[in-house]
Parts: sequence; structure tokens; C-alpha cells
Amino acid sequence: MIRQARHIIDHSQHGAHNIIDRIRRQRRGPLYFRLGLAFIAALGIALLAAGGNAPTSLAVGMPVRVAYVGEQELNIRSLPGIAGSQILFRAADGSAFHIIGGPQPADGFTWWQIQDPASQLGGWAVANYLQAYQTETGQSQ
Repeated sequence: MIRQARHIIDHSQHGAHNIIDRIRRQRRGPLYFRLGLAFIAALGIALLAAGGNAPTSLAVGMPVRVAYVGEQELNIRSLPGIAGSQILFRAADGSAFHIIGGPQPADGFTWWQIQDPASQLGGWAVANYLQAYQTETGQSQ
């Protein structure tokens, strides 16, 4: 069983579909098939978690809006990370900023340094709650 799991890990780059087909072809019954599916699901979750939480579409210079916070507000911090940083202010859903620095990994998140173009207030925000948007000129960012 361990050898089969190592084999699955070694060949995971071939895609989950190929791994499922291999397990089916071994004709060892539904138990191994279910175990293989469970392993693939767990591997997928682990890879998503290890891949970081940052959207790949963000970059320095882009306009972004606070998103996905609902009624909560996004903490804008003095440093990237939770430990050792202070909350400078909180930004509501839809608040507009420009990215001026980052990305910086800390405390399991990817952080971007943002600044309000009108007030010049800025700080560090978690990438999970930032979304790129089009400028008023219609340029895709």
C-alpha cells in the first residue's frame, strides 16, 4: 500500500485522471479505488494549501479593490504579517488602492503593500482580499 502511494505521488504530474485509470486497471477491487480517490483528494487539498493564497494576477502598479470581506473590513497593517505588525486602519469592501510593493510572504499569507491614491494612506494587506480591476480609462489591469 505504501509503495502504491509513493508510486501515485511520483506520477501525480500525469494528472488525477491517469492515476485513477491505473488504480482501476490493477483490478484490486473498489477498496483500493476508493483509497486512491481519497489520496488524490487529500493531495489536491495539500497542494492548494501549499501553493499559497495569492492570486497570480496581482503585481506592483496595479489598481486593486478590497474584495470578499463582506460586512467585515480588511485590516491594513504596518508590516507584512500578523505577528509584530499593527493595524493602521481598516478598509471596507470595494475600497480602491494601488499596489506599491510586494509580494511578501508572512504568516502563511502573501501580502501586498497598497496605497490609497487619494489620501496616500497605505500599508500591507493579505492578497486573498484584493482584486485587480479595470481603470476608468478601460485599461485591463
